[in-house]
Amino acid sequence: MSIETSPVLAPMALGRSFQLGMLYDFKTDMPVSDVSLWDDRLITNYVKAWSIPSSGYEIHVEDSLAKRLDLFQLDSDLKMSVLSGLVELSHSGKLIDDRKQGEHHRRFVMKYSVTTQQHELSTNHLSMHNAKYPQVIHERIATHLVTGILYGAEVYFVFNQAADSGESPTINDRNLLELLQKLTTYQIFQNGKLYLTDNERKLAKTLTCRYYGDFQLVSEPTTFEQVAHLFRRLPQLLEDRSIPKQVWLYPLHLLDRSSIRYCNFPHVNNDLVNRSVELFERLYRLEMKINDLKARTPYRPLLYQIHEQLSLYIAAIGKFQIELKKQIKDLWIEFRQDGMNEKIFRDFLNKMYMYPLNAKKTNNWIQSISEGVQKLVDFTDLLHNSVKIVVGNALVESPFVLRLIIHVLEKSDPFLNELFQCLHSANDQVVARNTKINCWLNQDNFTSVRNKIVLFCEFAQANSKNEDIQYIVEARYAEEFHMSKDVSVILYQNRIPTYFEIPSKPGTAKATNLSHGIFTLTWSKPVYGSQSITQYKIYNQVDGMQRWTVFHITDDDTLSTAISKLPRGKYRFKIKGITLIGDTAESYASELIDTNETKPTPPVVAAPPVPPHPTLLPVITQKTQPIVSAKTITDKRATLDVMPAWFEQVKPVPLEKIRPPASFDKNSPTDVRTYQCLATYRSMKNKTKNIDFVAEPFKADVENTETLVVVLNELANQLGTRLTFTNSDFKYDDSAYRTACGVANLGSIHTFLASEGQFQTAKFTLHLNLDYDDLTATPETLQKFVVDSINDISSVVGCKKEFIRVFEVQRTQSICLGIGICAPSNLETEAIAAQTKDQLNDHRVKERGGLFGYIIEEQYDFKLEPAHVQLQLQEKDFDSKHNRKYDFAGTAKRGGKPYYFPEGWYRHALRVIDKYPEDKAWLKMDNSPGEWAVGYHGTNYSALKGVINHGLMHQFVTMDLCAVEAKKQNPSIPDVKGLYVATHCEGGAANYASTFTVKDSIGAHIDYKVVFQCRVQPGKFTEHTGPVTKGKAWRVFDEKAIRPYGLLLQEQKQKK
Repeated sequence: MSIETSPVLAPMALGRSFQLGMLYDFKTDMPVSDVSLWDDRLITNYVKAWSIPSSGYEIHVEDSLAKRLDLFQLDSDLKMSVLSGLVELSHSGKLIDDRKQGEHHRRFVMKYSVTTQQHELSTNHLSMHNAKYPQVIHERIATHLVTGILYGAEVYFVFNQAADSGESPTINDRNLLELLQKLTTYQIFQNGKLYLTDNERKLAKTLTCRYYGDFQLVSEPTTFEQVAHLFRRLPQLLEDRSIPKQVWLYPLHLLDRSSIRYCNFPHVNNDLVNRSVELFERLYRLEMKINDLKARTPYRPLLYQIHEQLSLYIAAIGKFQIELKKQIKDLWIEFRQDGMNEKIFRDFLNKMYMYPLNAKKTNNWIQSISEGVQKLVDFTDLLHNSVKIVVGNALVESPFVLRLIIHVLEKSDPFLNELFQCLHSANDQVVARNTKINCWLNQDNFTSVRNKIVLFCEFAQANSKNEDIQYIVEARYAEEFHMSKDVSVILYQNRIPTYFEIPSKPGTAKATNLSHGIFTLTWSKPVYGSQSITQYKIYNQVDGMQRWTVFHITDDDTLSTAISKLPRGKYRFKIKGITLIGDTAESYASELIDTNETKPTPPVVAAPPVPPHPTLLPVITQKTQPIVSAKTITDKRATLDVMPAWFEQVKPVPLEKIRPPASFDKNSPTDVRTYQCLATYRSMKNKTKNIDFVAEPFKADVENTETLVVVLNELANQLGTRLTFTNSDFKYDDSAYRTACGVANLGSIHTFLASEGQFQTAKFTLHLNLDYDDLTATPETLQKFVVDSINDISSVVGCKKEFIRVFEVQRTQSICLGIGICAPSNLETEAIAAQTKDQLNDHRVKERGGLFGYIIEEQYDFKLEPAHVQLQLQEKDFDSKHNRKYDFAGTAKRGGKPYYFPEGWYRHALRVIDKYPEDKAWLKMDNSPGEWAVGYHGTNYSALKGVINHGLMHQFVTMDLCAVEAKKQNPSIPDVKGLYVATHCEGGAANYASTFTVKDSIGAHIDYKVVFQCRVQPGKFTEHTGPVTKGKAWRVFDEKAIRPYGLLLQEQKQKK
């Protein structure tokens, strides 16, 4: 606390009414209007006045309370009086309470200020002997006398930009400031009419305006154009409308030395003011984030409860702000009037910072709510896309009604309760609090909620044609379910509640005792709800055919059946469970079963029987087992690489088989990586393992496919994976399945870039009572153990073997086995992982034998990590006859949209003509029906890592800048995050392409950029002017609507 040293104070008027000779109470920061020391006629004798004509404007980028307070040039004491509500704001001062409603809003404040004249009261000739009311001083009604007033007026225009302008924030702010600057110089008018360029007019339309001024208008401006017209008239409007802007206050004790004991005017420390301002800022940011979250949450009947809850949070924070302001006001008055110790004020602020409003706790709270909202939105997406659902609690007329009740939200929030408790507790009563953040969905209930919703959706989809079943979904509060945050499923049969647990899909079928076309088909019961199954339905499919037919229905819930009447051939089988009201989801398809084979179990002789076609047996065996290779084996740990059977990569060429160029540096990881990659690529193309870079040098050039291969290898390396090669020729229409198995191709490059977001691996660590040395004795024993482990897990969980990987075996007192599960969608991955977790933690799991017979009982759980995905080039990926050098900036039309040639780039065409066998029209070039448009996608490394860490696909994009505008363009598009491609390469996608350095055989280092040329399905995107600097960006709302068909390469010239 400091004591005033200058005798005269000069606070801002803030719209308050003042006149010379008026009394002022510093303790309450209020003028005393009904009592005066001298007669008004006497005062006028000692008043001087003079003109101070001046005007000016300022433009500010404003986004905080502190900046708004600084606009008014308030001293610390007046700031605190404003913060606490001791001074009521009026006129232009109301701007201080105006704040932006969303985090991504941009705000610009234009201040126009005028001063007209100054009046001064001389106190040299005034004394207490001619005072009208001398008792004023001793009664402590006032502390100061108004001896000076500066007259003028201030007007503030607050421009708010909520919509995205399509530019980066820096460029956007610069353009807006230039536009506002132009307004102030009146260059914006020509012949009395508002003149704007097209870009300026477009930018102006993104602005809305609020007016705060020291005089009232008949109609306040709300648009840029209205402000422009008003701004021209401001000098005239303000000429005769001046009010007090600043006052000078003379201490009364200087007029009467006997009142010297009343001269102690405590001033607040700047640090206390700043901390108080920051306290309110935190609350504003909290409220703003909830507002943003509410705005982003789709408006659906099933999400009504979330909107209601978020509205309650906003109201609670607003109420807390009011009560906090009242507490600060009480402390401030006590501080000003009674000289309260500053420490009490400081302790109160410290209490608020330390407990309820510390940054970590508020961040955790808002993050918890955001994650909860996103998960519930994902769940409702799943529900809405599954089957026709009635939202609400009214039972419909139907023989069977399956009702899903989601009750994960609480009406009362512990964090908000703590806010109010801490506010009203005494400082000496505050103890360290560790209130648990109220997560709607957490590790305790998320698995259960997700599983039940997934099962509900799968069951609804499996019975979508069954008109006897109706589905109802509703949201309720946890308080109505004894605080159980979960999902409840109730079956009504003829409106009467009946016990029913939705079953999951049965396990994958297997053939045993196969002999001369006769075998036993077995499967495992569903992990969940098996007690609801009364029978099983068996489907079969002839190899090479698409159709599945019902082959057999069991008499009861037995888990096997004998097959003997099938014609000789190759078949796959699926299983469905039959319940009281419908069928379960179908199991995964079995492996191909050849009824021509004979596989007795167990073998009756020591040596395996010779098959009738011995040349086919290795192929069949190879196709059904994963490829297992040991990366490292030590006495403590073996790390493994497991790939699907169809992976079939070209083996990397060892360094000893490579003759490198003279410029090769064996100690350079980049050189080793480059030439091993090129050597493997050449071995695939030329069918040789001896690669000579001296006889056939690698020359870096945009037209050389090898240059593109090196660039792709560097891209893969930066993304933490590797580039591999294969002689196989896979289609591009099953990329999600192949990426889940760990392999992406050029046709699914956007899936590859999104793999760490869209594809997650659920990792488990199993403790097994096995001997590490026995397992790692030979490569064969380790490989057999891994294959057997995958088979055992697949049979118990009921998922494809390709989705299961083994990462490591580690020596402990027994062994630790690191395994992972990755399916084509995260929901499926988490559902399979949850089933695996439940099985591992079931004490009966040992009865299943195999791997599970050795498991050590403990509480097992999984964690989700980004999936490891390799980028694989196929021998026939490229189609050189369609390669093209774009020497000029031409324009054509594709899919009804302009096709802008990528001037200065060289295209390496992909062979895609037969990669999408079900669609023959997408690649046409005559604008016929079904043809897709052309767009470009960049490969910026830093952007990719940011995108990949959160994912590029819909449910993982965190910054979807054009989502609001897209919804306005087309309200029917799904509520998903978008992918972005550009209409132009230069100025568009190239802005988001990183530079890769390539070193060729002569040691030259050349920089290149690579951009993907894509076809984009019309009707699957909206058009925007940002975030590109040229052309448009297309926001695509279906990842399958993007198909790369060329890779563009460009050499980056060194800038002089």
